[in-house]
Amino acid sequence: MGEGPVDDVTVHPATRAMVDEYATWYDRHFAADWQDIVLTPPDADGRRVPWAFVLPRSPQDLRAMGRCYSATIFPSAGNVTHTPAYGHLIALGVLDAVQQRNVSPERIAHAADYRALIARTGRFLTFSAGAATLGYRLRADPRERAALRIVRETDAGVVAAGQSVSER
Repeated sequence: MGEGPVDDVTVHPATRAMVDEYATWYDRHFAADWQDIVLTPPDADGRRVPWAFVLPRSPQDLRAMGRCYSATIFPSAGNVTHTPAYGHLIALGVLDAVQQRNVSPERIAHAADYRALIARTGRFLTFSAGAATLGYRLRADPRERAALRIVRETDAGVVAAGQSVSER
């Protein structure tokens, strides 16, 4: 909101609640009363994996994934949607798109590897398309209202500044 960098996102009033929500999302995978919702049934070795990271193979998988997403989003009234499950859904969509478009095997492998990385680590990258936060939208100078803006273009690419980009 224009105050500058946050030293500790776990305690800052602007970020603490979201950090708590993400921690709760992960904690549910270890809570006995959530495991039948957020984890697959045990395999032959008794291993269960988060529905959030399953590569669905059947209509039953899709229904179970839907129940998991619904249950984990409901406590925040749908306000916290960008969980690792959401990141995995995006990765599944990218993987499906590159497979359907028959792009190079290398690109398909990259998409498959990224999906697998999310499933293995529970981490993902999200970006909100640069929509400006309220603090940016209220700036007096209209040129400063965008959360992300192009500073210059070079032969090597674009130089950008703004939200989550270091400005120097």
